[in-house]
Amino acid sequence: MVKKGENLIDLFGEVDHALKVFDRMAQSVGPRLYSCCNCRNHVGLHDDIISKAFQVRINFIIPFVLPVSLMGRTGRAFLFSHAMNIVVGPKEDRNLLTGLHTVADISCADCNEPLGWKYERAYESSQKYKEGKFIFEKAKIVKEEDW
Repeated sequence: MVKKGENLIDLFGEVDHALKVFDRMAQSVGPRLYSCCNCRNHVGLHDDIISKAFQVRINFIIPFVLPVSLMGRTGRAFLFSHAMNIVVGPKEDRNLLTGLHTVADISCADCNEPLGWKYERAYESSQKYKEGKFIFEKAKIVKEEDW
């Protein structure tokens, strides 16, 4: 709201200047990145995080039988809309906490460190939002410290 005696053009000029300063500050900081815990290859952008509230635990029918490729797959995880510098493995059906999904393991493109998986298909309608998204296990990625 413009106060009596203020020039609307001056007010817009001040707002425009403030936005330009803010934009320059944001550009100088650069993108906030997550990297592979092993080689620090950039694998995700902070702005692509959909949720930090995921819990990784894989359900198996036979107790205490865990394939070597799935060892250590428990704990917190982040759901990302996009990923970079990764290799996507073959698709397979996996029974997760939220039901049956078709997933593909993802690993770092530089050092081949397993990082999580990509949701290829969700069989339950409530889980369809995950399709095409990426799970990065928190223990497998590090936040770059320059932000």
